[in-house]
Amino acid sequence: MGVRKRMPWEARVDLEEPRPTFLDPTRELAAQSEQANIAAQASAQFAGPQALGARLSAIQGKGAAAAADTLSRINNQNVGIANQFEGQQVGIRNQEQMLNQQMANRVYDKNVIADQQFQNAKRAGRANMAQAYNTAVTNKWKTDALNQMYPDFQVSGASGGRLYADPTAKDATATKPEMTMEEFYEANKGMDKDLLREAVKIKYGKRKYGGATTFRDGGFVYTVFPTINL
Repeated sequence: MGVRKRMPWEARVDLEEPRPTFLDPTRELAAQSEQANIAAQASAQFAGPQALGARLSAIQGKGAAAAADTLSRINNQNVGIANQFEGQQVGIRNQEQMLNQQMANRVYDKNVIADQQFQNAKRAGRANMAQAYNTAVTNKWKTDALNQMYPDFQVSGASGGRLYADPTAKDATATKPEMTMEEFYEANKGMDKDLLREAVKIKYGKRKYGGATTFRDGGFVYTVFPTINL
């Protein structure tokens, strides 16, 4: 549940484009007009009416020609500036588009890697949980077997494995009752009779079981219980 997917991110490229400053013919045209005005005022002071008209016409014609030349030259220069900046701007836009496409490819590849890592993390998490569950079940039954083997000491699974004594579960001083001769015989009747007879002699010797018992080497054991033929 703690596995999280963190997606990659990259900022888009946004390059600045240069902006041209074009030439302005306004001041040059104003200077030409001022010169034509000065020339016209000078002619008015020294020429007669007829000569003044001819001189003013000539001044105006030269002024118009100069203005046309100025506008043509400035426009040609502005066209050159515009072409120069247009090439730079197109190059910058193409570079920006190329960088953004490369960035998009990288982000896509990183997204694929992020998805793969997220899936691997989830699979690893599920495998760890399954392993933890199997380990818990195994430990549970091992603890159960241990508690049954030693009932006077118990391991508590609820507390995480704490060991505590339970003296009421088993009497540590109690001993198992001794096997009777009949039980011993039944338990070992598949043994060779000579060996069984010697084992009975060693284990029980001459004892009484309810009535008179006679024990002889190579003979019989007589009791009031069912007779055991050796």
